[in-house]
Amino acid sequence: MRRDVTIVVQRAQREIDGSARDGATCIAYIVDVVPEHVRLERGARDLIARTKDRDGLHYGIVDPSGNLVAHGSMLAHDKVETVSIGRHSHADLRGTAEELALRHALLVRRPERADELFVFDLGSGDGSEDLQGQRIGAATLDLPCAIRLGSHLLVAFSADQATLGGLGIAELCRASLVRANAPSAAAARFVYKMADMSLRESGDAAAVASPARADETFVSPNARARSVPLVIFRPNADALARGFALGRYERCGAPGTLEWEQRMSRVHALLFSIGDATYIADLGSTNGTRHEALGDVRLKHLCDGDVLWLGDTRLTIEACE
Repeated sequence: MRRDVTIVVQRAQREIDGSARDGATCIAYIVDVVPEHVRLERGARDLIARTKDRDGLHYGIVDPSGNLVAHGSMLAHDKVETVSIGRHSHADLRGTAEELALRHALLVRRPERADELFVFDLGSGDGSEDLQGQRIGAATLDLPCAIRLGSHLLVAFSADQATLGGLGIAELCRASLVRANAPSAAAARFVYKMADMSLRESGDAAAVASPARADETFVSPNARARSVPLVIFRPNADALARGFALGRYERCGAPGTLEWEQRMSRVHALLFSIGDATYIADLGSTNGTRHEALGDVRLKHLCDGDVLWLGDTRLTIEACE
């Protein structure tokens, strides 16, 4: 079998007259580039070995040489589960490849659809693709499945499918279907209102009020009494099927960036819908997502009247008429 290689050339320094200067000396590294079907087989075999006799769904990231660099499992069968992927230290499935964004993608599994895996790309720079090279924003994957995350592969399969062995899983992954997430007519039935109220610092419950228009402002009750805009938005069903990111980063979906809130992560949480249900998922944010009644939450099925805090920013969920 032919082995493809790529040469990575890195500039070196050499000492001239006792001082370090840029020189003409170069160091060349030979890096194996393993054919994709071989990478899939190697990664699947390694993942099977590490998760042997475990129930549930197993997933892992495979590097260009076919090595399994990170892996995990979704073991519960009675609730929706999520896995965040990226280079951030708080990611559930962490890789180190530069092509991975700090918060690259979110995996979701629903117990009533255990043979499927939902993936939401979080606006990553190098993107997510199926094995045919089609860009993925949000998709439903039939298990077993594999997609590209930059130069790496994400592989996922169920415990029952592990009996197929690495080669069998690799062949099925190459033929697996990737379908765009279908919007539901009931998905966009909420209005989302966000404002920095700083209530945890002031304890002034009287400051909570809902203006009628998005161009009105709250006056934050903290010492500086800064005026903070209220953001009101209602993503349509198609936007929620793709995933609607909340955070300070410009690629997030809220109108305007939330630059006033430094305790909110650049990509903090994701609003998304699967079927008729709408959820919010924390993306491994630094300061967390908290529900006023339930405390810290990783994932919440949204209901009318829910109040959540993203850092110090208050998110209110109101049903549309």
